[in-house]
Amino acid sequence: MTPDLAEEHSVKRRRRPAKSCDACRARKVRCDQKMPCGPCTKARSAPKCVYAPDAVRLPSPDPTPEESGAGGAASHTPVELRHKTPEGLQRLDYRAEADQLRQQIRNLQNRIDTLESKVEAAQAAADGGEEQALWRKPLDPYCETY
Repeated sequence: MTPDLAEEHSVKRRRRPAKSCDACRARKVRCDQKMPCGPCTKARSAPKCVYAPDAVRLPSPDPTPEESGAGGAASHTPVELRHKTPEGLQRLDYRAEADQLRQQIRNLQNRIDTLESKVEAAQAAADGGEEQALWRKPLDPYCETY
């Protein structure tokens, strides 16, 4: 063997990248890929729950025919990978999520304003109704219903 071929054979590349955290791979347990993952949380080793930088594989812009077919692996979006590495958290764009939360706040504020105005109207009607009831005369002098 030539030196180049020997180097190629000594470095084996994984067919698919490891997605588990380093601690789960070392303990050989199933990792749920959260940050921190369940097994690390249960083992009280959450600070040791670290994902290797090569564990995150961002999708290619154009999927290969194997990935786009029904039998291919599903491509991952950065949002799905945000819990895997701290670097992934920094790459995310939170503007869309922030806009959605602002819209929810506006909707809730509108609902509060509507409900407050209805309560005020109901209180005004109830207050006005009591005053009118005190001044009204019975329709039938023999009956005390108004």
